[in-house]
Formats: sequence, C-alpha cells, structure tokens
Amino acid sequence: MQTKYILTTLLLVLSSATNVLSVSCIWTGTSSTNWNTAGNWSSGIIPGVADYITLNSNAPNNLVLDQNRTVANFTINGDTVDLGTYTLTTTGVTYFNGGLVTNGNLNIAGSLCHFGGATINARIEASCGYYHMNGGLFLKPVDLVSSGTSNTTGTGNCTFEDSLTITHSGVFYFTMGSSTNDFFNGPVTITNHATKEVYMANGDSSFYNANVTISSTGNGGVAFGNGGGVSVLASGKTISIGSGLWSGLFNTKRLKQLGTTAQTLTLTGTAIVNLVRVRI
Repeated sequence: MQTKYILTTLLLVLSSATNVLSVSCIWTGTSSTNWNTAGNWSSGIIPGVADYITLNSNAPNNLVLDQNRTVANFTINGDTVDLGTYTLTTTGVTYFNGGLVTNGNLNIAGSLCHFGGATINARIEASCGYYHMNGGLFLKPVDLVSSGTSNTTGTGNCTFEDSLTITHSGVFYFTMGSSTNDFFNGPVTITNHATKEVYMANGDSSFYNANVTISSTGNGGVAFGNGGGVSVLASGKTISIGSGLWSGLFNTKRLKQLGTTAQTLTLTGTAIVNLVRVRI
C-alpha cells in the first residue's frame, strides 16, 4: 500500500510539471536579432510552445528565426520578423496588425487569426476557427481553412498578389469586404462545406484579376456581392465550378464581368444559380 501511494504521488508531481504556464514575451531586440537570446525578450526568457509573443515597432534589432519555432499566441504590431526560410507555428490566437513578415512559412492554427494591416511576404497555411479579414498585403500563396466556430468577418482592404484558397466548414458565415475594397491578383479557389454562405464583397467592391474556381458541397453556397457589394471579374478571366459539387446557392447577381469572355458553369445536385440582373 505504501509503494502504491508513493507511485501515485510521483505521477501527480510529474503531471503538474508538464502543465507549463504561459508567459507573455515582448521582443525588445536589445542585444541582437537572435530569438535564442533571453536578453532580447522583456520576460528574460526564451519563448516556448506555450508562450505569447508580441512584436512592436520600437526594437533596435528585428527578430530573425534561427530554426522552426512554435508559440501559442502571436501578435505583430510593427517592425519586421524575418522567418529565415524556417516555419513559425502558432496554436492559439494570432494577430497581424502591422509590420512585415518575410521569408519562410507561417503555419497558423487555433481559435482566431486576425489580419489587420501587416505586409506578409511568407507563405500562409492556416486552419482556424474563424478569421478577421481586415486588411493586409499578401505576397505569397495564402491557404485559409475555417472550421466555422464563429463568423469570419472582413472589413476589406486586403490585397492578394498570389493565390488565395478558402476552405470553409462549420455552422457560421465566411464574409469579406464589408466596407473597403479587396483585390485578388492571383487565382482564387473557394470551397464551401458549410451550411452558411461564403460572402465575397459583402458591402463594398472586390476585384478579381485572375481566374476564380468555386465549389460547394454543403447547403451554404457562395455569393459574389451582398448587402450592396459588387464583385468585378477582369477581362479575359473566368469563373468556373470545381470538381465534386454543387449544392446550395451560387449568387452572381452582383458579379460584374469586364469584357466578353464566355463563362461555362456546370452545376449538379440541388444547385441554384441566381442570375437576376442588378444595376451596378
């Protein structure tokens, strides 16, 4: 009995030791560009997988990754973070409010990813509950997977210079462009598995300067233009239906095509296309 008690106590101690507390770490960059230098962080420790890191706009040395790194929450308000061909992984809440992220890859997971004005010259692969699409310049491919744990909202002011892929699931909406224009200069692929719509140009205009491919396997569908918004497809570009679909509503009544390129839409299942002409 005494041996069993000692083993139980030891297991409890070990379990408590693995429950690491999160630490908030602000990048100061006072010593160098090296992540692995404790003196470069306000906390005096090198951030680990459970910690929260913040980059502001007043550090004398910009952060440069020295290897693949993982943190819980990540916020950039200014300055530059150079990923140095490595991957930065986030697992909690991620905010891109300003500044520059360059080189390497961003692997974003967790409950929320907020895009609010940063320039991101790195490939983004994100799988989050929901997003705030409130601005930013995206220079490399962006892949957004939404589980729909809350509504994805977007005021607009996003420019995508490379490809954008949106894969939406769950029980909430995915919305972009409610008050400011969005620009899509690379190909756009939208797949909606959800019961709620993906709304593009939800109040203001969005401009598509490359081909667009859409799919819907749930009942939500995709709407180009909603709440007074207008989607504009550039001359010579196409909008087409991807493989494995379609169900739900495809709303094109506020989609404006420039030029006379023929569009071919092949629908299946319970698909409905809204072609009602609206003066725009």
